[in-house]
Amino acid sequence: MKILKDIGTLLKTGYIEGDKLLLKDQIRIFFKLLGLIFLLKLFYLGISLGLNSIDGIDIPLPSETQDFDSYSGFLKFSILAIVAPILEELTFRLGLKFSKRNFIVMISGIIYALLKIVLDFSVYIALVSALAIATFLTFTLSPKIIISLTNYWKNHRLIIFYLLIISFSILHIANYDLNSTIVVYIPLIAFSHVLGGVVFSYARLKYNILLAIGLHMAHNALISFPYLFFS
Repeated sequence: MKILKDIGTLLKTGYIEGDKLLLKDQIRIFFKLLGLIFLLKLFYLGISLGLNSIDGIDIPLPSETQDFDSYSGFLKFSILAIVAPILEELTFRLGLKFSKRNFIVMISGIIYALLKIVLDFSVYIALVSALAIATFLTFTLSPKIIISLTNYWKNHRLIIFYLLIISFSILHIANYDLNSTIVVYIPLIAFSHVLGGVVFSYARLKYNILLAIGLHMAHNALISFPYLFFS
């Protein structure tokens, strides 16, 4: 399967040449990649269930914040299936291809995620801080710096690829109640998001950011669909 071969190349090099497809071909690729994601998630689920069947092992589930728990089912679904995928893809996948705009969006998104999700600051503080960083970078990134960053991205594609994958995975660990008992499970929890992140990254590099966002939205929508009925 060509997709698996391409993903293997991506894992080894951190980069893959892009293709431009007609709309009908993009739709076909979309469903192929979506199917691949769920096959990988089923593989992860099998590992998790197998480990959970062992005495003394209890893999933790994500926890909901008090604010999120108070939201309606529709709002929960909208956040998980629409807002989160857009923000996460712009933050962790757009920057796989370097440009001044992509770099600014990536850094601003990371600042927002760090303040809001990891450090639990308010949305207002996180958003204002991200916008301040974006404004600062817009006016301070000189052509010389851009050239240096462009060369760095070109020469260190593998490092950039894995740094963004790892950052994406670590972000989701913040959705769990972090304590001493969960530390041993962090690699397994992160592995699930690594699997998805690799496919989203492939879609972004091979095709475009819109396909990556669409895949992420479809994946999250199917998982969070029960929120529409059980809030």
